[in-house]
Amino acid sequence: GETMAGAMGRGDWYEAQWVSSGVMSAITSVSFDSQEELIWTGYQSGSIASHACPELDRYSSFTAHDTPICDILPLGNSVVSLSQSTLRIHSKGGLRMAGIPASSFQDAQLLCLSPARVRSGREPEAVLIGCDMPSMYVYDLEKQQLVKEVSLSQGISVIRQSRLVCCGGVRGEISLRDPQSYRVELTVDTGSGMICAMDVKDSLLAVCGLNSNQYGGLYVDPVIKVYDIRTLRALPSYPFPAGAYRIKFFPMFTSMVVALSQSGQVMIGDVQTGPASQQLYQMDLLGEPASAIDLSQSGEIICLGDGASNIREWVDREPARVNMYSKPTAWPRQPTLRNNHVGWDEEMPLSSVTNLEIPGSARQKL
Repeated sequence: GETMAGAMGRGDWYEAQWVSSGVMSAITSVSFDSQEELIWTGYQSGSIASHACPELDRYSSFTAHDTPICDILPLGNSVVSLSQSTLRIHSKGGLRMAGIPASSFQDAQLLCLSPARVRSGREPEAVLIGCDMPSMYVYDLEKQQLVKEVSLSQGISVIRQSRLVCCGGVRGEISLRDPQSYRVELTVDTGSGMICAMDVKDSLLAVCGLNSNQYGGLYVDPVIKVYDIRTLRALPSYPFPAGAYRIKFFPMFTSMVVALSQSGQVMIGDVQTGPASQQLYQMDLLGEPASAIDLSQSGEIICLGDGASNIREWVDREPARVNMYSKPTAWPRQPTLRNNHVGWDEEMPLSSVTNLEIPGSARQKL
């Protein structure tokens, strides 16, 4: 992969767009679409919205759940969303297509979502659901039902996948599991409380956890812990005093990450070579906490969400793309005026006035 110095030689990152989403609620989740130039945001209110990049024009907005959104997974023609109590699937325009009743999860608080059984170039066949109970659920997207419940030693707050399924626990343990059987192959005790940020790239695992201070309050670890899951060893930790509340690996590079603190500090650095060449940026959050981040598959756009429902788009070049190759986004067709001006006299029957052009498909239904 390209070195950190080579990557940074393309130019610094800067905020290219900033919009208020219009949903009067804190952003809890941000996810780039894998097939279209769209960014999806989930909210404390249970709503979901999507915006087109790079201008951040709103594409859709709908109420998906009654409880806060924990995670969003956009697919080809739909979007899977997880709230604290249930999973639902909607069309990208907001039509509900499938879901699971909250009773299926036995009162567990759901926390995270991850694609499963992904074959090269194809959609995932299933999704994994983590919760605060010592269980992980497998939901089959084709059958539209839960097909497996995997017993764990503790609840899991983050799920990421590379060669193995990496489950970050609510008490600081990471279990690495076989992607077919979900049997444990390795466990790592990070020495932290709940894992709040984790990502995996090839054999590198980057982790940040929450710890409690002497007064009972929680704080984010001031370092990013790094592990080589191929050699099963811990690598030197990467200092980030602001605390990595969220972390993502860049897709095109071996060990470069972007980390976000709740105070709005953004760090881009190489977790293998150390902080000498890192870049630090500070978002102006106007007093609101930073709450979510995602990195596009192209590695050209970083999207950040905050507690005041603002969406910020950062780029290091223009034009910037979400994906290397995206399919066109189908925007709703607006009715067009056939006549801008209608001539009118006493002899003209009202039935002759038709100022809306109705699409053919709609006329057939009438």
